[in-house]
Amino acid sequence: MRFFSQKKTSAIVASIAGFTIAVFAALLPVTPSGVQIEAGEIASRTIRAPRDISFVSPALTAQRQDEAAAAVQDSLLFDPSVASSQQSELNTLLSSIRGILNDTSLAENSRDAALERVEQLSLSDSSKDLLRNMDPAAFEPIETEARRALAAIFEQTLPAALVQETRERASTYVSPTIERDESTLISEVVRPFIVSNLAVDAGRTNIARDAARAGIAPVQVTFARNQVIVEQDAPVTGEAREALIEAGLVGSAWKLEIIAAGSLLALVVAVTVAAGLSAFRPDASVRQLFAIGIAIALPVFVMKIYLPLILPDNDRHFLTYVMPLAVSSMVLSGFVGAEIALLAATLIAFLAAFAGVLLLDVTVVGIAGTLDIARIALVTGIASAAGVFAVRNAERLAQFLVGGAVVGLSVLLVLGATWLIDPDRQMRDIPWILLAAGANGGLSAFLSAGIFVTLGALFGVTTRLQLLEMSQLSQPLLLRLQDEAPSTFQHSVIVANLAEKGAYVIGADALLARVGCYYHDIGKLARPGFFIENQLGGQNPHDALDPADSARIISDHVRDGLALAAQYKLPAKVSAFIPEHHGTRMVSYFYREAAADDPRVDPDAFRYPGPKPQTRETAIAMLADSSEAAVRSNPDHSPESIDKLVDDVFNERLSEGQLNESDLTLRNLRDLAESYKATLRAVYHPRIEYPAPTEAELLMRRLPFRASK
Repeated sequence: MRFFSQKKTSAIVASIAGFTIAVFAALLPVTPSGVQIEAGEIASRTIRAPRDISFVSPALTAQRQDEAAAAVQDSLLFDPSVASSQQSELNTLLSSIRGILNDTSLAENSRDAALERVEQLSLSDSSKDLLRNMDPAAFEPIETEARRALAAIFEQTLPAALVQETRERASTYVSPTIERDESTLISEVVRPFIVSNLAVDAGRTNIARDAARAGIAPVQVTFARNQVIVEQDAPVTGEAREALIEAGLVGSAWKLEIIAAGSLLALVVAVTVAAGLSAFRPDASVRQLFAIGIAIALPVFVMKIYLPLILPDNDRHFLTYVMPLAVSSMVLSGFVGAEIALLAATLIAFLAAFAGVLLLDVTVVGIAGTLDIARIALVTGIASAAGVFAVRNAERLAQFLVGGAVVGLSVLLVLGATWLIDPDRQMRDIPWILLAAGANGGLSAFLSAGIFVTLGALFGVTTRLQLLEMSQLSQPLLLRLQDEAPSTFQHSVIVANLAEKGAYVIGADALLARVGCYYHDIGKLARPGFFIENQLGGQNPHDALDPADSARIISDHVRDGLALAAQYKLPAKVSAFIPEHHGTRMVSYFYREAAADDPRVDPDAFRYPGPKPQTRETAIAMLADSSEAAVRSNPDHSPESIDKLVDDVFNERLSEGQLNESDLTLRNLRDLAESYKATLRAVYHPRIEYPAPTEAELLMRRLPFRASK
């Protein structure tokens, strides 16, 4: 029966957009780097291919190409400059030796030391003795033969592979006419200068190796689904890392597809919550939608951060399930009802698995398997649902302790069930499971109770605990009503009873309806004597007033009531009963008086300020208030009269359009009317007229009263 205004619709659209952004932010990876596994690192667990993978491996292809290139031998080119350069170095050596031998001032020991210091001179002991005692004239043939022998060696091509062999055969290049000792000396002098006279032709070699590389076809690598890519405790090879990247298991977490998936999922969640609110809580405020967004996004974000810190659970301590995600749903149960809380519990369970497993690549690096994913979803969903049922309609904080116990038991049972099908189960897991379940339940109890009270005040959400406190008749405002306007107080109590039972019958919030009706007429405290129920048969002050003034005074009790509600800090849901229980109806009694004098009088001047009832509970209060007043003011309290009066009130409010902005259906109205009729018939039931007292009774009344012993 209610249609959203343009302003309300804009607020809802903005709330859904904000909700979507909040959930998307919770799903978005924390850093752009994602999960990184570098080649050479040791894998913490076995990593398997999530699907069939086939790709060209640059690493393996490069390895095969390098092997083919390495197999190509260097292209060599004869270098005639090697002979001249080596002859030059040999001449330098021979000149140094000749200088020492020609120095007659050197003693024998000093000559030995001088020869030791000559670079590239490495002689055997016999050659040292020969050279030490040699005359300078005798050294000249040695020099000549050494130059000739080295030249003879370089007359042939000398590959590097033959250098050592040629050095060992250096004496064969010495003239056979030379004495053996002198031949040995010459070969030892020449030997260090024997090097390869072939140089690598870099151009031809590179061309040959490039051709060898080009001849290697790209290496195709294939992994079947569930095939091991990296073994546990094994180093990650280059081709293994390529396979992980190809499978989308490592690399940047801010991939377009992941961002798109997170965006779509966040939008779906927001629309789902909005649809749930429309179906179960159409009167939910923007603040409540904001609270639901936080209640869903925050635990998902926490799990996204928490899971990588405690996984992999190699020690099987089950720390994943210590996180009390049921708190969000338990708190929501008190804010917006069990239906929305159950919806939130389901969404949190799936979003936690999505964020913690898919977006953060938990499965990717072998941290979690299928059973781990199932545990996360089952523990979160079932424990949250159990917590919701345990604390729904909570009227005491102690009920949250009971809810925590139920959550802990649910976690224990779910972990126990999955433990039985765990192929790695061990008996030593049981104490850790008990500890995780107990910690989860305890944290859920205390956090939900504290957050429930705190967020209720922070977001202006009226909790059942607040309503229960306000329902106490010892509340200061209700005490004032009893003392200063007692008849208004009695009227409020009867209206509250009518509304509470009616709300229960149609499934509305019975506690809110009762409390709202207690306070709906508190504005009459400003001028209690101007209201007929408080005049108690005395003088009516309206007799001396103009009808317009009287109507203004009567309608002012709405404004006065809102001022008192602000002064006493009544919750918004309760304050709404003050203006909405009259809606925009006319103060008909005084309007009719004014119209009798002037038929052209403006009826809008005699209307209450409104608004019309915006919720089922305030509409219930309007109907209960009008029905009770109509029956009380009518002297005929027969069942037939009461039924007719109630039907007239309902038809009148419908025809006035006062219920158009509430969510009451025609079936609700029928059920409410039947409930009100039954209650009012019970309140105004006929009583038996007692006969006059007998003579004996009158005689007994003259006796003095004595207390019994």
